[in-house]
Amino acid sequence: MPVDFLSDDQVSRYGRFAAAPTPGELEQFFRLDAASLTVARSKRASANRLGWAVQWGCVRMLGVFPTEDLSVVPDVVVRFAAEQVGVDAGEFVAYGARRQNRYEHAWEVRDVCGYREFPAAEAEVRAFLAARVWASLEGPRALFDRAVVWLVGNRVLLPGITTLTRLVAEVRAAENSALYRTLDEAVPEELRHSMRELLKVPEGKRVSELERLRTPPMRVSGTAMTAALERAKDVRGIGAHLVPTSAVPAARMAGLARYGMGSKAPTLRDLEETRRTATLLATVRHLESASVDDALDLLDVLMASRLLARADRIGKEEKLKALPKLKRAAGRVAKAVGVLLETAPATESGELVSVVDAWAAIEKAVPREKLAEALAIIAEVAPDEEGDEDTEWRAALATRYATVRGFIRLLVDVVDFGAVEAGAPVVKALRQLPHLIGRKKLPAAEVERDLVTGSWRRLVFDAPGVEPGLADKAAYSFCVLEHLHRALRRRDVYARSGDRWGDPRAKLLAGDRWETAQPTVLKALGLEAEPAAHLVF
Repeated sequence: MPVDFLSDDQVSRYGRFAAAPTPGELEQFFRLDAASLTVARSKRASANRLGWAVQWGCVRMLGVFPTEDLSVVPDVVVRFAAEQVGVDAGEFVAYGARRQNRYEHAWEVRDVCGYREFPAAEAEVRAFLAARVWASLEGPRALFDRAVVWLVGNRVLLPGITTLTRLVAEVRAAENSALYRTLDEAVPEELRHSMRELLKVPEGKRVSELERLRTPPMRVSGTAMTAALERAKDVRGIGAHLVPTSAVPAARMAGLARYGMGSKAPTLRDLEETRRTATLLATVRHLESASVDDALDLLDVLMASRLLARADRIGKEEKLKALPKLKRAAGRVAKAVGVLLETAPATESGELVSVVDAWAAIEKAVPREKLAEALAIIAEVAPDEEGDEDTEWRAALATRYATVRGFIRLLVDVVDFGAVEAGAPVVKALRQLPHLIGRKKLPAAEVERDLVTGSWRRLVFDAPGVEPGLADKAAYSFCVLEHLHRALRRRDVYARSGDRWGDPRAKLLAGDRWETAQPTVLKALGLEAEPAAHLVF
């Protein structure tokens, strides 16, 4: 069996010293314990004492005995062992004189330390590798290295490199086939047919349906947002989410989806039947979350850069335009107030100054009609007691209603929003929004008043042209969307079918799902179910 999947480095260091051991490795692998030191010192010849100690350390570090070629043992190892058994390091040359001694010492070390031959542990190695293949995305090279580490750690002598590579390849192929078969058997025939159709190019089109669904939105606009939500709706309509896949680790589903997302339709069509079905299922399930994430990414950019930022810029421009008028108006009011402040509150005889006299003094400085005009300008520009500094840009935002009106209903229908307690009012208002804006008139009593705060109150309830008791649809829609945008960024609101915009807690295994996955996960990680023993180290 060839070892084609291994790198040259893996082949060269298999059962050999890739470099001289570090001081830490010498202490870890070549420091003789009391029992082994006693056995080593029991040898009559100095060379045998040193050779036995070297063999003991080599098998602990490499998983093999250096019985054939002693020149592969670094000098630093020989010196370290020689110091412990109390002999000169030069004696190691004499150890190679009698080959039979080396083999007898290897067998003795094997028995003293409890090492096993590979055939005795093959079933355990297979089980370990099978768990790794099932639960992870490690390739054959990584699996080979994992197997070597497992063998050394579990005191199993390394087999020939061809034997181990063959084992890795066999286990990997068998587990992958089992994975494909598990997913294939869970797919109903109707869905299987629908997924196969994705690989075909519809008449009059240039790309396959799968390619269309794999292509994320490229523009930022209300029309693009509608198209992104339609794409998410089409993916969801295939029905892959209805297939139970809890028995398959998420990492393996992600690996299949990555292959499906990156491969051309003809390549996928040529796959073996069960692998094709499994790959398409994982790909479509990935697209179900990816398309929602893409739509919410687009919503985030649309709100932040095209709507909120532009409205804010327009609001600032309006403020700048109004500044000269506000300055003149404030000057007139200041003159009038100045006259009042300079007027004595009462005459020397105790008589109060009349309103007529006060107005006469004010009108000498500022005509009454000019003062009324100034007050009107200030009232228009300055926020009222319930307003805020956002009035201008929010008013500008409401003028862009046409940008969002077309996708609000789709947003609610396509994206299944969830929320923590802080975001619950936002989700409630969003779900009601399509019904409210679909009516000819929007009753003020039916809006989510807790969200209509600050300058939104005036824009929603007292907008020009809005009858008493009614609310402005455009302003209320943007009020809800602004709250949604902020809540999504804080993760107070999340998309249940999303990934990047989803609920992070949903990725944690719990309950029956954890109980099912636990044995394989623990075997793959080499851990015990009870953590006490692991935490000791």
